[in-house]
Amino acid sequence: MQETSKQEVLLSDLSVIQSQVEILANKCKDITEVNIELETQLSELKKEKTDLTQKISRIETELHNMKEKSGTGLFNSLNEKEREELKKNIGDLISRIDFHLSS
Repeated sequence: MQETSKQEVLLSDLSVIQSQVEILANKCKDITEVNIELETQLSELKKEKTDLTQKISRIETELHNMKEKSGTGLFNSLNEKEREELKKNIGDLISRIDFHLSS
């Protein structure tokens, strides 16, 4: 009789172990699926980061070029009459400064 109860205890223990193995296998499957989704998301985010970094670099280059051109670009955008007017105004300012410095 004791043999039967030992067998029942062993079968019960095996049943418990089997159910725990099934639970762990399901958890492993779920975690693997989540991991795959996260890896996909990571790849997409890395690509997006690369694209944004390139866009920032391109915009910084354009800004740098605009800054370089703005110094001479302002005067180049003036027509002949506006340039002469500007030269005259600058000349007048220089004359006033000279007058104030000489007094």
